[in-house]
Amino acid sequence: MILNGNTDKKGIGAVYFNIGLSYKRMEKFDKMLKYYKLSFKKGCTNACRLIGEYYEQIGDIKKMLNHYERGYKKKCCHSLYGLLKYYSQNDYQKFMELVRGSWYN
Repeated sequence: MILNGNTDKKGIGAVYFNIGLSYKRMEKFDKMLKYYKLSFKKGCTNACRLIGEYYEQIGDIKKMLNHYERGYKKKCCHSLYGLLKYYSQNDYQKFMELVRGSWYN
């Protein structure tokens, strides 16, 4: 996946995102996180989802949920999916709150 769309006026967010993808492929996860976070700051909500997925893979659930929540607050549907997936398996009450909640609030 390569992000081509402009996430900000100069497209810097997309550049950071793609650098993060490159570091992911090289398995340099500390640098991957750095560039995904820069990308998110520039408006690329998909980066927050990928950070959440990384933390899920290494088993850091607290950080995973934190990043999914941040992406969700910026209307990232992929982050919402990550939250729903986790809560459907681990916290049914929270799952139902998300399902009942409005995406556009």
